[in-house]
Amino acid sequence: PTRASGISEEIADFMRDRMLGNCPVGLSCMADAVTSAPDRTAELAEAPVPQLVLYGENDDAWPPEAQAAMAKRLRADRVVIPGAAHSPGVEAPETTASALTEFWNRAEASRRA
Repeated sequence: PTRASGISEEIADFMRDRMLGNCPVGLSCMADAVTSAPDRTAELAEAPVPQLVLYGENDDAWPPEAQAAMAKRLRADRVVIPGAAHSPGVEAPETTASALTEFWNRAEASRRA
């Protein structure tokens, strides 16, 4: 699926190596935490800090619709990275970095105001 999405061979190899380089116990613990964690979205929505939900438009691991709904529940800024899937920082690094920098700059400016 990664190659079919048009991701370069270099990026596909990087993502495969990154996944295979992980400790199996660590991956298992991470999967357990992700699948058993309570939904704290409502609690996080009350946090007095700027929030951003950033994801790839073609995310195949966490449905974009679910991420959009979470951003709405959080009342968070939302950025959808065109052409990216589950790893926008790898698949579209310049676009991701630009979106994050813009968000952080706005967040810092609002703290000073």
